[in-house]
Amino acid sequence: MIKTCRICGECKDIGHFYNCKKEKDGLATECKACKKQIDRDYRKRNAESIAAQRKIYRENNKEKIKESKKRSVAKNKEH
Repeated sequence: MIKTCRICGECKDIGHFYNCKKEKDGLATECKACKKQIDRDYRKRNAESIAAQRKIYRENNKEKIKESKKRSVAKNKEH
């Protein structure tokens, strides 16, 4: 099956699209390559606010992060 990307306009196989439950056909309207570029551009434009949000999360969830790191180390002792 083939679908057209709304960003680049190319016709691609459905394997080149992410799943999206809100769309009728169950696939995103932009291909994976275009979506990755959109996300990359967003992160570049909003780097400061993203960093601030991450900092706030780390400050508010120190214990949760600490426990997650402990579980990760215990799970991956061989490495």
